[in-house]
Amino acid sequence: MITGDTPIHIDEPLFVLSEASEITRVPVKSINNWTQREVISIGTMQRTGRRLYSILDLCQLRVMGDLSSVVNVIPGHAAAIAEYVRKRGFERTERDEDGKLRWTGTKHGTRNFFLVWNEGDTPKIKHEVGTEWLKNFFWPHPVVVIPVDDVISSVTKAAMAALERDSEGSE
Repeated sequence: MITGDTPIHIDEPLFVLSEASEITRVPVKSINNWTQREVISIGTMQRTGRRLYSILDLCQLRVMGDLSSVVNVIPGHAAAIAEYVRKRGFERTERDEDGKLRWTGTKHGTRNFFLVWNEGDTPKIKHEVGTEWLKNFFWPHPVVVIPVDDVISSVTKAAMAALERDSEGSE
């Protein structure tokens, strides 16, 4: 089991490609395609030739995968949007009192969202914070709502579960 005496940083490369794909639900083929085409620059190449991914990389992949597959955002624009989520992930993740990595928000506290829409060929992003903000807005065009804190939380939990499975298997 991963405990507080095992230092894990959200920017530390820990996950191989297959784990990154499993945690983010983004196909290996898509990750390889985006990396080879230099649409996204994530992961750290090791001496062995394997690329390892951090939890921040996984958050970026998850958003990019969702935007590309669910709402058909082109990969270059999805990568730019995912970079915003990565920055937010770094700000909102820390260790709890048991030493486990966790998201610092709460279900009932203020939450962060990115609203994304296109103006012509250019994606626009608006950051919103709150719990009831959606009721107060009128949008004259379609927008995609990215629940930033929820994405970071779910990816972090899945990544920590994968690390715990790995450590239990090696004991």
